[in-house]
Amino acid sequence: MSELLSGLLSGLQLGSLQLSGLHSAWTAVLNMSLTATYVAAVVILVRFFLKKAPKIFSYVLWSVVLFRLLCPFSLPSDFSLLGVVTANLRTQAGVLEYVPESRSMMPQPTIPSGDAGFEQGGEQQAAAALPPSSAMTRGETLAVGMEILSVIWLAGMVILISYSVLAYLKTKRLLQAATLIKDNIYESDRLSTAFVFGFIRPKIYVPLGVRGADLDYILDHEQTHIRRRDYLLKPLAFSAIILHWFNPVMWLSFVLMSRDMEMSCDESVLKRVGGEGKSEYAKSLLALSVKRSGLFTLSPLAFGESDVKSRVRNILNYKKPGFWVVILLAVAVGGMAFTLLVNPADKEPDLSFLNPDNLASLLVQRDGAQINEAGYPYPIIVSGVELGKWLDRAANDWKEKKFSSSYELTPSITIQVNGDNEIHFFEAEPTLAMIQSGEQYRYYAIPEEDFRVIQKLTPLAYPKIQSVTMSEWKKGEEVTSVTSTDSTILEMAVHLAQEEENPSFLWRYTSVNDVPATANFMRIVLEGPSVAYTYFLYTEDGKNYTIEKPYERINKINPDTGQAIIDLFRKAQVKLP
Repeated sequence: MSELLSGLLSGLQLGSLQLSGLHSAWTAVLNMSLTATYVAAVVILVRFFLKKAPKIFSYVLWSVVLFRLLCPFSLPSDFSLLGVVTANLRTQAGVLEYVPESRSMMPQPTIPSGDAGFEQGGEQQAAAALPPSSAMTRGETLAVGMEILSVIWLAGMVILISYSVLAYLKTKRLLQAATLIKDNIYESDRLSTAFVFGFIRPKIYVPLGVRGADLDYILDHEQTHIRRRDYLLKPLAFSAIILHWFNPVMWLSFVLMSRDMEMSCDESVLKRVGGEGKSEYAKSLLALSVKRSGLFTLSPLAFGESDVKSRVRNILNYKKPGFWVVILLAVAVGGMAFTLLVNPADKEPDLSFLNPDNLASLLVQRDGAQINEAGYPYPIIVSGVELGKWLDRAANDWKEKKFSSSYELTPSITIQVNGDNEIHFFEAEPTLAMIQSGEQYRYYAIPEEDFRVIQKLTPLAYPKIQSVTMSEWKKGEEVTSVTSTDSTILEMAVHLAQEEENPSFLWRYTSVNDVPATANFMRIVLEGPSVAYTYFLYTEDGKNYTIEKPYERINKINPDTGQAIIDLFRKAQVKLP
């Protein structure tokens, strides 16, 4: 029984590895197909403008589509036309990545765990770092969907390959009775049109009884195919179609490419026979025209195939282009081919706002800055000016930190500098901060004291502070008191309190028992559902001081702040009903 279970487990592991490989292959093909679709759309558009130009130029452009269908890599260039439609696309090792290869389908920047270099961090942190179950479910659903599509894609390829091999073998058996005329030219009474067949030593097969000018035109046409290696290019193109069978744009491209191949071959013959042979050549084409069937699915390049009506029209209207026209077209088409062959160059991202000094400059220009705290449903508004001043000083001690491995860690406090720039702090890792600017981010090792400052700042913020009570005391007795819940008053009071919380004051410590030694002072009480802060403001020896409860310390404040608090008190009194 144990051997049976072991065998089953081994089989499951092998099957999982095979599915993983199939998923990766399918993702790579899907990304190539999307790139080729963009390129094919451009080629179809350009082909329309080249309607009167020699068809060899349109035919050359299809080689770019073939390259994109078969090769996932390309060189980067600032001249890539794909940059217009893939401006925000990720490029990984020269590959345009529309669909990420990650089976989770949810690539996100992550914050390193304790295993990545922190002293703390264990199972509880790892569990807290896991994404929500609903997000995991969405990722797993996408991954399962991609795996199902990869199996369907593989089944479609198997069917098309099987059909093509059978068609090739059927054609080969049909040609076994053909009679050699000369060189590599054969004829058979079982054929209704001429074509080239074979990969190593291609042969020309013609219907029995074709003689004279018709035979000359046929041989000239088919020998042109052989000289240009079309007998290899067309099967290669069809192999790409098998790989991308799910993309209807590629089937259309294959039809148009075959048409341009035949028309360019016709024009090559007309260059040699001259304008007087156009009518005879068109008659030969009509006489040997063949209705397409599954017989020629894989490789035969039938002389009478591919939209005979359009080919006859093109033959009769053909005029040999001038030398300079050909040169200009060659340069234009060559340039277009280059812009479609190369990938967009990776633009260097603007990393200036991953620098805390630059964010500090942004903050000081804002009256209010928003802080989001985990577990608190509302944004907290703090003084942007004072927060910017604090960050400007604190940034001197912030050091960039790099990590080799990581897992996701949820920020406990986020400072929203503006729409694209944020600073994240983590209670689980108080010596780490992350600055994020759009999709770019950078980690910093910070003093734990800086995290505590931000942590202490968040409770002292509107809307956590829901009321302010200011009272005036003279000779040790309260003479005036005012309580306000007005949002404007609250925000001003909070900003003034924050202003004195964080700057580097001239501290003096003394046992004050939380009450000024003077008889005249102001008391300010900031209160919320779960917080309460009390401050005393007084003047001694012509200088302003505040006492912050419950700490036994005195903060020296500047005269402007003291006057602003008094003005705020007067404003709150005016706003009383």
